[in-house]
Amino acid sequence: MMNYEQALALCQNETESAAGLICDLFIRVDTQQRQIESLLKTGADLARVVAKLSKNSSNSSKPPSSEAGRETNERLWTVVGTCALQGRSAYEFILAAVHASFFGKPEPSLLSVLG
Repeated sequence: MMNYEQALALCQNETESAAGLICDLFIRVDTQQRQIESLLKTGADLARVVAKLSKNSSNSSKPPSSEAGRETNERLWTVVGTCALQGRSAYEFILAAVHASFFGKPEPSLLSVLG
């Protein structure tokens, strides 16, 4: 990492290099901002999916209290926990599972591939 004195010397002695560095930093900040916005959207989308899957069809404004509802919640948390342990996105896994269900494709697996 560059300290203040090094940055000042770069600006004074190598103005073209400094300008290039500043432009590169602005590009990185912009890219990271878009990544943060995407991650926030993904988190919000996942929260909506989990909330939708957790609702009971007979009382859609409240979480389910039935045994089936508890099982659904347990399965969702198992997916979230397993994906976290595997370094995978729970949102992407749930999205793939829903997509497979709708389009009759093979379901994704939580089992780790042994190498």
